Amino acid sequence: MSGRNLPNLQASTIELMVRNQEKKLQIEAQQLNLQAQQDKHSFEFAKESLAAKSAGQGQKQKHETDVLLIKTGGLLLFSVLVCALIAFAMWSGHEAAAMEIIKALLYLSGGFAGGYGYAKTKKGPGDD
Repeated sequence: MSGRNLPNLQASTIELMVRNQEKKLQIEAQQLNLQAQQDKHSFEFAKESLAAKSAGQGQKQKHETDVLLIKTGGLLLFSVLVCALIAFAMWSGHEAAAMEIIKALLYLSGGFAGGYGYAKTKKGPGDD
């Protein structure tokens, strides 16, 4: 046996070792298939998650735009109504009433601006 000390193995022992090795290779192949399947599912899940997040961002931006348009429209409507009220008061000869409306608007605007500034200084760094 060319200088090696190999134990005399019977054919059944060699056959058993080969079968065990074959089973081990089959198990490893199954594990690799399972790992590949998990990787594929992880990729699909990540892709679907990204698509859902993207759709959610689009809806959020649309909602914020709609809210801004509603606020702007409301402010514009309020301003037009106040200007119409002042114009009507001046047209009907009640200049004193028009001046009182203007004063009230100035005081209220100052109060709103002061309150807004105060609230902005009290907010934490992460608040919007």
